Amino acid sequence: MSEDMARAIDALEDGGMVIAAPGQEVEVFNQPRRVTFQALGGKIEFDHLVEHGFPHPAESDTAIAEYVGPGAMPVLEDLILVWTIRLAPRDKELSLARFTRIRIEDITGDAPDLICDAAPNIRDGSLHITAGGTTLTSITYPWMFESEPNTLVLRITLSSDDGSEEVLLQPVAVQASFKMQAQELLVEVEKAALANLSPSP
Repeated sequence: MSEDMARAIDALEDGGMVIAAPGQEVEVFNQPRRVTFQALGGKIEFDHLVEHGFPHPAESDTAIAEYVGPGAMPVLEDLILVWTIRLAPRDKELSLARFTRIRIEDITGDAPDLICDAAPNIRDGSLHITAGGTTLTSITYPWMFESEPNTLVLRITLSSDDGSEEVLLQPVAVQASFKMQAQELLVEVEKAALANLSPSP
């Protein structure tokens, strides 16, 4: 990882996110309602609570997903898409300290797309991950250039040294407004990059 990318990740974890707006008006329910989601081309199907257009936090036996969302950040002459994930113990009697590996995949499509596979960073009892770092283009993230809101499904796998695993399936609703902001920011980043290439008068 480059020094600039490392600084960008640090800024993101410290609250320096340029854009971070998960959320989508998939359908507004007055009360929580179970919605069936599909992933990996229909190989995975699961029910998940949705309320006011927002999926509820996913849970495992030990952990609950307090926050899962995408963000966009300029790094040098690129716009980078990153994911911020924060997991907490389901209750004060539980601990995440036994987990030594976290694997995060986008399983929205027919095949899993690896976002992160690393040792977890545990602070104040919660597990924090900022991952991604791939340049935002219509090829790397085609869903970011669709005009309609959409919902992604992330699979978060927590592993222990004893070989045990816990899996959280987290739907993430992405607003059209977030995509529009990211695309506008991408245009500005590209303009700045072209200006830097232009010869000085």
